[in-house]
Amino acid sequence: MAVNVNDPRGFVPSRHLSGRIDFSSNLMRVSANNPTSLFIGDPVFLGADGKVRRIATSAVSVGDRAPIGVVRSVYNSDGRPLTHNLPGTGQFIAASTQAFVDVVDDPDVIFLVNGDSAANQAQIGQFVRTTAGPANTALGRSGFQLRMADQTASAVGSHFQIVGVGPNEKLSGLGDTAFGANQDLEVIIVDHHYRRKYSRVGPEVGD
Repeated sequence: MAVNVNDPRGFVPSRHLSGRIDFSSNLMRVSANNPTSLFIGDPVFLGADGKVRRIATSAVSVGDRAPIGVVRSVYNSDGRPLTHNLPGTGQFIAASTQAFVDVVDDPDVIFLVNGDSAANQAQIGQFVRTTAGPANTALGRSGFQLRMADQTASAVGSHFQIVGVGPNEKLSGLGDTAFGANQDLEVIIVDHHYRRKYSRVGPEVGD
């Protein structure tokens, strides 16, 4: 039976195109000029200063910078895990705060993410943008979801491609016409920072 739960929690490493089950990450800096808060599960790109920022949810244009990965853990400016700050502050990087984040930046990682509405079998293989719902500041979890209304057959204008449904959804059978509302979907990053297909040398774009 499918598990259709509206459970936005950002992007969660699920599996790997090669079949591997481990997910390496790299420590990256966050600038004090970062315009938005960063949560575990947020998709990010590298700004012109070489530091991490959250991707925009708007349509992707040629001048936008490509995603480099997804935040897996967060640290303060001394490199200390923010779990040490509990319960005084949540596990997230506030806007305009210098810090560090671990980023899962392997272009072949498949991420599990919640759709913001119902999906169906025909959307497997389609390309899609994101929507940034309210994040969980207590847990430090992202509110990012897939914007299902914007799914398209063209990679241009999208950050992600749907490659499958989540493990719980597969229990209902991949042959079903519709999977129901708010299911988990599996995606890969389109035009990853390490595999650029388009010219992305224009201005930075962020929420």
